Amino acid sequence: MFGSDDPNFGKPANQYLIALKASYLALLSKRADGSDQQIWDELKRIFAKYPDDVVIADDEAAWNDAYRCERLLVNVYDPMRLDVELDRRILEAQNSQLDFASFYVGRQQKPADKGELTGEQQAANRSLLARLIEDQQWHDARLYLKCGYAHTAQVRVSWAFFIALLIFGSTMFMVFQTRSYVVWAAEATGDAKTQQGGTSDK
Repeated sequence: MFGSDDPNFGKPANQYLIALKASYLALLSKRADGSDQQIWDELKRIFAKYPDDVVIADDEAAWNDAYRCERLLVNVYDPMRLDVELDRRILEAQNSQLDFASFYVGRQQKPADKGELTGEQQAANRSLLARLIEDQQWHDARLYLKCGYAHTAQVRVSWAFFIALLIFGSTMFMVFQTRSYVVWAAEATGDAKTQQGGTSDK
């Protein structure tokens, strides 16, 4: 009702960053020569902000960093990992019945006769995965905003109900107190008149 702190605040973002970091370290161990050093440096910089046991204070900033890492990793995936990630993401979008899932079905480049993908095919798949991740992140961001709005509305309604109840209780208290006072005053006035009448008769 009063918007108390969530005990699980920051944990999902932290777990997601840990998973991304594991992918980063695995790719780093077999990093190919000639890959973009700037991307690796940026990934290293972001992951250094989030040790595995860190307590995340800013959930929104952590998710923004996670989304940035997710996009950067697309550029350093090896062909096998790229193919697996694209398959997984498309299937995830279909199972979640996302409105953009149908766009990606059948667009993934596959090698002919179980051979290897050409450089052009890999580039096409990398672009496709990058766009799919962008769409999924935008979908998640909208859900996050909706949850935030719903929580804010819930807190406001709870406070409005509490204030209305307080006003109602105060009003009823004042009404009954006033009524009791009027009754008491009338009885006191009646007793006084009775006493005065009795005195006059004597």
